[in-house]
Amino acid sequence: MWGGALYLATRSGSPAEISRRQAFALTTFAWIFVSAAGALPFLFYGNALSLPDAVFESISGLTTTGSTVIAGLEQQPPGILLWRHLLQWIGGVGIILMAIIMLPFLGVGGMQLFETESSERSGRIVPRARQFVVYISLIYSGLTLICAITYYAMGMSAFDAMGHAMSTLSTGGFSTHDASFGYFESAHRAMGGTLFMAGGGDSLRGLYPLCAGPAWGPVQ
Repeated sequence: MWGGALYLATRSGSPAEISRRQAFALTTFAWIFVSAAGALPFLFYGNALSLPDAVFESISGLTTTGSTVIAGLEQQPPGILLWRHLLQWIGGVGIILMAIIMLPFLGVGGMQLFETESSERSGRIVPRARQFVVYISLIYSGLTLICAITYYAMGMSAFDAMGHAMSTLSTGGFSTHDASFGYFESAHRAMGGTLFMAGGGDSLRGLYPLCAGPAWGPVQ
């Protein structure tokens, strides 16, 4: 209902530009809404958390902080562990990137939101923000998959490998075990994780050359 109302309210021939104040407001409310939505599974699963703990866990994941209020991770349902990793993975690539993709469909320009969230202050990174976001998302997803395959080849279970790959690329730190990465007691896995975490911590401008091509145009 709200999505339909927003579409009708912004329906016009060309995307509407939003002011910097509106961009800050949209960014703030987007984080509040997504954090609240992310807390819902923690409220309704078997060992349900209290409301403050559920919100804390959600915000910790989305901001890739890595702090947790859940103890005994090995005894938690796989679904709730996967949800924690997904929150961090989404937070790592940046919810704002998804906003840049979706807002043009609603007739709202998204580049101001990118400038609000990004630490880059040297101007527009590419002239077509939505295309830029798609390429960065593909790189992020690809690196996550490669990291998961690497962990699996090093002896992790498929579930542990995928979960830790999402935590590694987001540089968040959530784990499927209370001892975190130390549970595996493996120096070569730690070295592999360090390399992938360095890639995940690179800036958007640092990733740009990986997918630059004729369709992108020059960096402005």
